[in-house]
Amino acid sequence: MAIKGGPVMDSYTRCTLKPEFFERFYENFLASNPAFREMFANTDFANQRELLRRGISMMLLYAQDNVIGKVAVERLAQSHGKDGMQIGADLYPFWVDSLMKTVAELDDDFSPELENQWRKELAKGIKAMTDAL
Repeated sequence: MAIKGGPVMDSYTRCTLKPEFFERFYENFLASNPAFREMFANTDFANQRELLRRGISMMLLYAQDNVIGKVAVERLAQSHGKDGMQIGADLYPFWVDSLMKTVAELDDDFSPELENQWRKELAKGIKAMTDAL
């Protein structure tokens, strides 16, 4: 199955062309909930930013019913779910909101309509992640 373009994938591409995108995401994310600083205290952020790059890509592929995205999100769900890191469903909105804040800051074409499209696509993968809890 081919990777489709579209407004969200185009937005993500624009964001990833900016070197500060992933670092800025973690600044926003860690500031969004005091518990996250402790959760990420011993994190190798260079590695974590690369995991984030891949994770967002896979979430967007998952939203397109792409088989590679499906397998990747199933693995993410397992590693983040009840048999892994046990990331509670209540924490995912912080991730999505931080991502949307970062996209809004760095995508010159960001709009409320584009944000709704992002959220709709991400919701599919987030549901898969929270269903694993």
